[in-house]
Amino acid sequence: MVRPKQNFKIALDLANSSIKIATLDYEDRIESYIDTQCSPSDSLGNVVIKDRTLNNTEVFCVGYGAAKSPTGRATVMDKSAKIKEIQKLYLGALAHYPQLPSVMKNYIVVSSHAWQSHKEEIKGKLEGCLNLCLAGKDVELSTEVLLVVPEGFGAIVDYSEERIATLDFGAGTTLLTPYIRKRPQETLVSNIGVNQLYLMITSAMKGKNYGYTGDVRKIREQIELGSFYMEGCNIKEIYQQCLVQWWNENLKEHSYEAVRLTKSGYRVICIGGGVALPGFSKVLTSKGLEVVSDRPEMASVRGMFKLAMQQAAKKGV
Repeated sequence: MVRPKQNFKIALDLANSSIKIATLDYEDRIESYIDTQCSPSDSLGNVVIKDRTLNNTEVFCVGYGAAKSPTGRATVMDKSAKIKEIQKLYLGALAHYPQLPSVMKNYIVVSSHAWQSHKEEIKGKLEGCLNLCLAGKDVELSTEVLLVVPEGFGAIVDYSEERIATLDFGAGTTLLTPYIRKRPQETLVSNIGVNQLYLMITSAMKGKNYGYTGDVRKIREQIELGSFYMEGCNIKEIYQQCLVQWWNENLKEHSYEAVRLTKSGYRVICIGGGVALPGFSKVLTSKGLEVVSDRPEMASVRGMFKLAMQQAAKKGV
């Protein structure tokens, strides 16, 4: 009989709109919604933490089910959630893993905007041993954090250039981070992300939608599918106008600084879900920037998984 796998190397990228997780045989993007008012179930993302000492349990759900629940909440609305709720997001992501074993010994690399200031707090919230029920499966879980790295860092793991930068278009933020010999320099941060573009589109839809704004969630889903039909409206023209306005009015500083870096000898790599916006990659490449074309939102977590494998090997795991 083949012994079930117990040791797992995992990368965890906690963004405002979604959790990205990568292991040897599985990767996923899970919506960053949490519902603490749910009941135990075998649904994906459902978590029950069993505290035998206190004889009580904690139940919550993360992901699609939480997003559809009237009591679910989006972590994008809470800037501190990526630290405060990091354990819930991690466990909820695990509760999506196919064919969960009864014992998991996880060695993880996690990214955070607060990788310097809150590294020990992040490790403290994630590390330890727990008795859980994940999506209806009883699991004995132990976790060791191998590394806490900056957001976007995984995307440069395979590059050998001395000077490189990531321009990360996320849901809630846009980050430009230069690296010298893979050491991060000061990050240029904007609290304008792709969600702001979707909000602009919802407002602009009033003229074509009998005075009603569009639904942000539906707009995001359709645009990610490359479709511009919303509630009977063709919003392609609206989208193109809002994309130009979003870029020119909100992210000029990032554009100028990214171009300046390229002229200073940096290789600038564009990552994040925003890169996949229809037509946007052409804008970026026209400025001499490089884009990750294969699921750019997963670029960092895939590199982080390679780091997890390297660090675990050093430990002999």
